[in-house]
Amino acid sequence: PVDIAHVRAENLLQVTWDDSRVAVLPIPYLRSWCPCAECQGHSGVVRQMTVAPEMTLLDAWEIGSYAIGLRFSDRHDKGLFTWRWLAQL
Repeated sequence: PVDIAHVRAENLLQVTWDDSRVAVLPIPYLRSWCPCAECQGHSGVVRQMTVAPEMTLLDAWEIGSYAIGLRFSDRHDKGLFTWRWLAQL
């Protein structure tokens, strides 16, 4: 991505890719697709979970040059949202 913006007023993450595509990802949707082992287990299959529709984002940070970390309002922050995973979502 060339830009990532947390749009608090709309409770979403907006990701702009280098080909000018813009992904608009609601925060509850992102939380529902957390790829971490705590949420998904160790099967290698990632499944969408049910989360509260009022889920918000508390913090976000870059992880190297390949991912972003997200801390949600339920305090969960274990998932590594790689650029590839965000593009799939």
